[in-house]
Amino acid sequence: MSKLAFLLTSILITSPIAQSNDNDDHVLSCSDPIPNIRWPELCKEGYDINFMVDYFQGKYNDASYDEHRKCSYITSRTSMPRFEGSGKSKEEFYEGIDEKSYLIHQNFNTGIRYYYYYSLLAPFKLFNPSVSIKDFFEFIIKDNKRIENSFYDEDVTFGSLNNNQIFDIYIKECISPPKLRLSYATFLSENLKKPYEQQVWIEEVMNNFMSAFTKMDSSGRVEGMEFSDWLIKNENQKAKE
Repeated sequence: MSKLAFLLTSILITSPIAQSNDNDDHVLSCSDPIPNIRWPELCKEGYDINFMVDYFQGKYNDASYDEHRKCSYITSRTSMPRFEGSGKSKEEFYEGIDEKSYLIHQNFNTGIRYYYYYSLLAPFKLFNPSVSIKDFFEFIIKDNKRIENSFYDEDVTFGSLNNNQIFDIYIKECISPPKLRLSYATFLSENLKKPYEQQVWIEEVMNNFMSAFTKMDSSGRVEGMEFSDWLIKNENQKAKE
């Protein structure tokens, strides 16, 4: 089975209510390599830096900040190639692959990556509105390097894991609750089952994501509504403007 076929099959059989065995107790400290965001300021003032752990653990999900960042790194490595910019013709790119099925699963994969992106960017902006997207990207690049050089298992670093190993972690640890809040996971799971013509295309609705992730509760509901219902309501409102 090809890596792509493995990924598509694994996603299809993954339940949004699968559970994770996450017992990571990592606590942020002033020595953590997190530049340009708010840590230097907070450390200087003696502020309780564990606020970010609290924001993710218990309040938003059962995953620690470190586990959340690990999945953000993992999902960045599972990004599916796009026809655009591939330098190939459509026939070459989709040879042996159903184009609509590929795009549907690419859409699902984008939804997972955006979850880890916006659910970190939203609290960063909430705690420090002056943080720029450039600052945030610099942090992500440096922190991904930290994760890449950290050890996955004994002498094996995350950076040395091959694609199959990365996909295995992605499927088992990063695409279902508690890492993903239930309402959002359900939205992605149900969207995946829809025909191509009925899909909600994540990149077309991403302008609503910052607002959504700022207002999410621990289940993934937004302003008391299921994520999918809130998204439809806000997209309809935008269409009327």
